[in-house]
Amino acid sequence: MTDESGHYLFGVSSDDLTRELASDVASVETRIPFELESPAGVELALVWPLFLKGPYLSPELRVALSRSKLSIHRPLEDFRFDFAIALLLGLLGSAGIAMHQIRIRVRPLEEIMRATHQIEKGIFSVRTKISSGDEFELIGSSINAMAQKLEDDFRTLETLRGVSDALLDAENRQVIAKQVLGAALQFSTANGAAFLVVERDPKARFRSLVEVEIDGFGSLSSGREGDRLDRFEFAESALTGNDFVLAMRSEDEGTAACRALDGFAGSRVEAVLAIPLSSGSGDPEGVLQLVFFDARDRVLLTLAAVRALSILAGQAGAALKNIAWIEDLRGLFEGVIRLIVNAIDEKSPYTGDHCRRVPILTELIADAVCQDAVGPFKDFSLTEDERYELKIAALLHDCGKVATPVHVMDKATKLETIHDRIELIRLRAEIVKRDLRGEALRKRLEAKGTMASEDCAQDDAIARLEDDLAFIERCNVGGEAMQESHRQRIGEISASYQWTDGAGRDHPLISDEEAMNLKIRRGTLNDDEREIINNHVVTTIRLLEELPFPAELRNVPEIAGAHHECVDGNGYPQGLGADELSTQSRILGLADVFEALTSRTRPYKAGKSLSETLQILEDMVEAGQLDRDLHEI
Repeated sequence: MTDESGHYLFGVSSDDLTRELASDVASVETRIPFELESPAGVELALVWPLFLKGPYLSPELRVALSRSKLSIHRPLEDFRFDFAIALLLGLLGSAGIAMHQIRIRVRPLEEIMRATHQIEKGIFSVRTKISSGDEFELIGSSINAMAQKLEDDFRTLETLRGVSDALLDAENRQVIAKQVLGAALQFSTANGAAFLVVERDPKARFRSLVEVEIDGFGSLSSGREGDRLDRFEFAESALTGNDFVLAMRSEDEGTAACRALDGFAGSRVEAVLAIPLSSGSGDPEGVLQLVFFDARDRVLLTLAAVRALSILAGQAGAALKNIAWIEDLRGLFEGVIRLIVNAIDEKSPYTGDHCRRVPILTELIADAVCQDAVGPFKDFSLTEDERYELKIAALLHDCGKVATPVHVMDKATKLETIHDRIELIRLRAEIVKRDLRGEALRKRLEAKGTMASEDCAQDDAIARLEDDLAFIERCNVGGEAMQESHRQRIGEISASYQWTDGAGRDHPLISDEEAMNLKIRRGTLNDDEREIINNHVVTTIRLLEELPFPAELRNVPEIAGAHHECVDGNGYPQGLGADELSTQSRILGLADVFEALTSRTRPYKAGKSLSETLQILEDMVEAGQLDRDLHEI
């Protein structure tokens, strides 16, 4: 403590520095910290007035305190360190708590991201499991609903794709109906369904519907005629547009349609829905009919079901239209074939009959071959396309005969060309008879009527001529074989008789060309004519190869063009052997021979009996011309 002059009065100190430090503080202002230099370091000091008079009765007493700067700052430094440690620990704790909270908050996000990534990969069965009770749970619920919708839509698309694939290969309306009815019941809550198609009758003035009945789906047709008419009248109302037509039992106009189906359903039908089956802007090809037992709510179908059924109806309409086009094109194609057959028939009636019978025989033989369960054909079968291919080949196997001359194709006798030249030989024979009688008369005149022996010789010559003429007429008719002695006699007859024309020139009774025809060993055709006839197969192949057959008919030219081939390779036109001939072509070849042998309309031969035909076929088998296994079938 000092007085106002700064003189030290007394003090308390924990060291010996205080007196020296506080010896002169008179110039120091009060209440302002200042530094004191000491050997131990810097101290901070403060002087302030002491308002005490006490025993000293001094009004200007001041008190000075000092302390080393280090001791003053140490608590601050300790606090700073402790604060830094505390702050760090606080930050770490807060960070941990924050991370824990973030983790809690991020887990729903991770679940959402996992679900969205699965959906992105096309896995629509994924579901989120979030129970945070906040907006993340709402988002998770929305994602689940979206995934369920996508899964349902994808399942619907898969079903529609499967139906589409099946309809692309559908060959008839039954296949279309089975696919469409199954999918329609899957998409809707209907209790029954029916598939009706427009009856294809170009002569009908109005379109009418017929039901396509298939296994597994009962017909919706009622036994009562009135119910049937009510039901079809309602279905036909859907043919006027592309919108769904609904009939409710609770409404007057729908009562009849619903009542008409009660008998079939075995329950009270409350609603009937008719869906037109149309593709594009064309007229409907049919109607899909759905029945409902429960119709308390007019909204029988969800929006997704309506969309799926609309797509399904479009697919069904397109498939029905394709079937109709195929049937039309097939009908046109077969009509062209019938036109060719009829053209051949106009040209050669027996050939037209042959072209109509061979397909029937071919089909019968093919059925028998396919039914062989233990023989060499036990593993052989024909698909519907292959059966149709064989049928077309059988119908067209002789189409090349349109280019064959009629006088060759219908050559009924050996001497026939444009006409039967046997008549010329008969006329020549009459000339020879005339010459014989004339010569006999001339000699009688020369002998003055006493030539009885000459008359006898004349009669014998005429009788011999008539006998030879009858023999020629018999030879003119073709047969299965001609004896060599008969061929020799033809040559003798050709050399034995002469006739004289008006110019006095002599000619043989039978020309060399006529004699050559009369000597034909089998049938009525000579070698040149046989070549012309055989060439019809070459023409058939050439004509058929020009046609752009679809894939399922690509073998028609090969099958049709091989019906005169032999298993021993000696047939025509290509000389194909057993290994090169398909079973179908062998079947057609056998049918062709059988019909040719049994035909009773051929102008050049009589039809063979069944026993004769089978014997000839057996002989041809032994000769290597026909397939032995097919002959046994």
